[in-house]
Amino acid sequence: MVVIGERPTPVSWDVAAFEASYTELFEPVLRYTTRRLGRTAGEDVCAQAFTEAWKHRDRFDPTRGSVRAWVFGIATNLIREHYRSEQRRLRAWAALSARSDSVDVAEVAADRVDAARRYAAVAEALADLRDVDRELLWLRATAGLTYAELAQVCGIEVGTVRSRLSRAKRRVQDRINETAATEAHLEHK
Repeated sequence: MVVIGERPTPVSWDVAAFEASYTELFEPVLRYTTRRLGRTAGEDVCAQAFTEAWKHRDRFDPTRGSVRAWVFGIATNLIREHYRSEQRRLRAWAALSARSDSVDVAEVAADRVDAARRYAAVAEALADLRDVDRELLWLRATAGLTYAELAQVCGIEVGTVRSRLSRAKRRVQDRINETAATEAHLEHK
C-alpha cells in the first residue's frame, strides 16, 4: 500500500488509484507550479508532472516516500528544467546580440550595436540571477505586480521581496555599467 496524504492506495497505480492521486494532488501541485512559473507555464508544468507520473508510475517506490512527495519532486525537476531552458535562451540571445557588432553602417549601425551590447549585458545579468530573483524581476516588470502580490506569488515575505528586487536590479545595473565602461575604454584606445 502507498500513502497519499492519509489514505493508502495500491502500489500498482491502476487508473482508479492514479485518479485518486490526481484528484487529491492536482490543486496543491498547480498552486506550487504557478507560483514558481506564472499561470501559463505553471499549468503546463503541472500537467506535464502528472503525465510523467503516469508514464513512469512503475518507477515509484513506496519505501522511499509518499506519492505526494514523488509528484512534487517531478514538478520541481520540471521547474528546474524550465529555468535552465530560460537561462540557455537568455545566454543565446546575449551571444547573438554580441555578434551584431560587425555591422559597418554609420551612426544607425553604431546605435544598433550599442543597443545589442546593452541587451546582451542585460540578458547575461538575468541569466546569472538566482531563479527566484529573476522571477521577481520578470513579474514586477511584465505583470506590474505589487510587492505584496510578488510576496504572495513567490511565498516569501514582503521585506524579502524588496531586498531581493533591490539586489537583483543592482546586479543588472552593475552589469550594464561594466559593459558601458568596457565600451568606453575600448573606444578611447
